[in-house]
Amino acid sequence: MTPERLKRQAYSVAAMRALARRTLPAAIFDFADGGAEDERTLRRNEEAFDEVALLPRPLTGAAERDLSLTLFGKRLSLPVIIGPTGLAGLFWPDG
Repeated sequence: MTPERLKRQAYSVAAMRALARRTLPAAIFDFADGGAEDERTLRRNEEAFDEVALLPRPLTGAAERDLSLTLFGKRLSLPVIIGPTGLAGLFWPDG
């Protein structure tokens, strides 16, 4: 799928999920889409995110960006963290 076609079809999280379901083998999709045990935490997370509204504010304060944050008592200038990969290699074409 070309990047342009993906942009047209992946217009929301639900649309991206549907694309993944159609594209990935069932076991890999289920791994990525599911949660542990009875998926209680997954449902609670989804409910919590349903309560969040993102309100875009274009062109406000763009000249004074600061991406830094304090995490575990340490100041990070750019909060990029690499987590454990586990089965994430299944999502890579050569994984």
